[in-house]
Amino acid sequence: MTSLYGRHGITYKITLVGYIPFTSVNKNEQAITSGNPGHAGEDVNSPEDIDLAVEFQILKRTKWVLATLLTLGIPSGNNTGGSDGSYQTGDGEINQILKVLDGASFKIAGHSFYAKGSLGVNNRSNGYSDEIHLRFETRSQVFKNKFLLLVRLDTIQSFFNGSLYAENSNERIL
Repeated sequence: MTSLYGRHGITYKITLVGYIPFTSVNKNEQAITSGNPGHAGEDVNSPEDIDLAVEFQILKRTKWVLATLLTLGIPSGNNTGGSDGSYQTGDGEINQILKVLDGASFKIAGHSFYAKGSLGVNNRSNGYSDEIHLRFETRSQVFKNKFLLLVRLDTIQSFFNGSLYAENSNERIL
């Protein structure tokens, strides 16, 4: 997978963000041991859903910042790829994610760290369940600033309020 990611500061407090992922999904030929020939392979080359966002800085102090981020998920991916429709590079729905972002720099035993967290809600359409997004991250330069150590915890939890429910051998949609 290859992707393009960019950020551009429009003003001191407003930043535009874009994420455009490209995906290649391949299925290898399946060998059958009963003496029957294998099945022909398939592939799907398609962009994934694109994210466009605006980040707005609410408050900034010397070592602390508070911001909000509004992301629009554009349904540009292929939601029916492959002969059985399971090679999806998108979900076919528009979604809006509103997040609150918080970041702070601090020192522990004279060593500098930066920590940030975010909490957001993903409002999804077309019968998909809404989600809550939670992320915490901390990072620091180590070994005389030659190596960046980063720890990230990230979770997405469903509200289970969607109307879609489908199962196949590869996935389950709630």
